[in-house]
Amino acid sequence: MVNPAAVEQFLLPLVAVMMTLEIHWANAAPVTLCYLSIYKNPQDHYVNAFKAVRNKYEDLRLDEVEPWSNCSEVDLRGPKKHLSKLTKWEKLEAVEMEVNLAISVLQNQKPNMSKDVLEVLGFLMPFKDNLMACIQRKPSDHKESGHLQEFKEQFQKFNTSNAEQSPKCLEAAVGLNMVRLLQEDIRQISHHNYLHHHHHHHHRRRHHSN
Repeated sequence: MVNPAAVEQFLLPLVAVMMTLEIHWANAAPVTLCYLSIYKNPQDHYVNAFKAVRNKYEDLRLDEVEPWSNCSEVDLRGPKKHLSKLTKWEKLEAVEMEVNLAISVLQNQKPNMSKDVLEVLGFLMPFKDNLMACIQRKPSDHKESGHLQEFKEQFQKFNTSNAEQSPKCLEAAVGLNMVRLLQEDIRQISHHNYLHHHHHHHHRRRHHSN
C-alpha cells in the first residue's frame, strides 16, 4: 500500500515548482513573445522554403495542371492590398488573418507534407503565437478604421471565392501568395515596436540580457 505521507512529501515540492514556473511564465511571456523584430530577416532556409512552396504552384499554373488550371486567375492573385493604410495595430490583425489561413491550408496537406511545407509551418507556428501576444497589447482605446474593415472584406472574398471553386484553388492561391506574406506583410509589422506600452522596464532589461 502506498504511504500517503510519502506521496504528499513528493507532490508538494512538485506543485511548488509548477506554481513558480507558472508565475514566472505569466510575468515573462508577454515581453518574451511580443518581439516581432526578430522576424525582419528570416534565416535563409525559411526564405528558401517559402519560395519553394510558391514556385511549386507557379510551375503547376504554367503547366496548366488540373485542377489548378480551372482556378480563376483574378482570385488566385490575392486580395487587393491595403496593409500600408492600416495603423500598426490593425496590421497585426490583418497579418493574423493571413497567417491563420496559410497555416490551415498547409496543415490540410497531411500526411503528404513536403520538407518545404514543414519548414514554412516551423516558421509560421511560433510566429502566430508571437503575433497573438502582440495583439493582446493593443491599447484599449484604439478604434478600428474603415481601412481595416475594407481589408477584412477583401480577404474574406479572396478566401471564399477560391474555396467555392475547389479546395485546390484555395491551396494554390495561398501557395502563390506565400512569398509576399513573408517578405512584405510579415516584414512590415516586424519594423514596428509593440513593447513601448509596457511599463515594467525590468522585464524588458531581463529579456535583452538573455
